[in-house]
Amino acid sequence: MRNNFNYKANKKFFKKILEAIAEQAFLSCLFLFILSLFLGGIFFYRYGILIEKTEPEIPLKSVEFRTDLYQKILQEWENQEASDREADLKIYIDPFQAQGATSAPEA
Repeated sequence: MRNNFNYKANKKFFKKILEAIAEQAFLSCLFLFILSLFLGGIFFYRYGILIEKTEPEIPLKSVEFRTDLYQKILQEWENQEASDREADLKIYIDPFQAQGATSAPEA
């Protein structure tokens, strides 16, 4: 299949467009500003005003509290706290003191 894309002609075309935009910088900036205001208004309407007008859907299934899962999570937290307390009480070797000297962690 033959490619009909003419790179030199398209390069000249885009170069002319960029030159025209550069020559009319004020109008280009004004156009982009108005375009951004228009797009901002559309987004504000869609995600601000239109959302408030629609009725929220009420879920058919209510939220249920699973006590067995809650107890497992509490047990995991208690295990983690216990291991943290053990790490706080452990005496570590001070690498900056003489060999064999130990010190307790400072609170």
